[in-house]
Amino acid sequence: PIIVRSGTSAVLHPIACDSNRRLRSWIAAAHSKGTPVSLKRLTCESLFTSFTPAIFGPSFPSAEIYDDYVAVDDNAYKLFSPALSLFAFHTQAAQRRMQARIAQYLQPWLETGGAADLPGVSEPGNAMLRAFATSKLSPTDQAGSIQAYLWGMYSSTARILFWVLAHLLC
Repeated sequence: PIIVRSGTSAVLHPIACDSNRRLRSWIAAAHSKGTPVSLKRLTCESLFTSFTPAIFGPSFPSAEIYDDYVAVDDNAYKLFSPALSLFAFHTQAAQRRMQARIAQYLQPWLETGGAADLPGVSEPGNAMLRAFATSKLSPTDQAGSIQAYLWGMYSSTARILFWVLAHLLC
């Protein structure tokens, strides 16, 4: 398996197994079609679908938002430019879908008033969720905050991991 089972905690073990299952399925589908497996997609998606549940728990919609996350990440410069934002229809739509899905993830927990930590969510993840429960941020802004957190934590790491593996494989 890509992710070694030994040494994983009881909480992370199901996440690791699910990540392995998705990764193997994707590689097998690409192989059966004769399609090359993209090293960038392999490293970045593996990292994203492993990292996000480790922080935000197994109910976080990692696989569902990955493609939208990539679309926003690849075209974020369009969102920040007044002139280019007029032409960023697909990027804006991807951002709205991603934020709506993250807001759905947050909703059941926010309904409890943030009184208890969620099982399977890391301490930093629970701390962020507790802060959301006491904030006056809208669900869209809370989802945007998680998006910004993911962007800061994941984007640089994914690019570094890709280039490290590319250099090792050359």
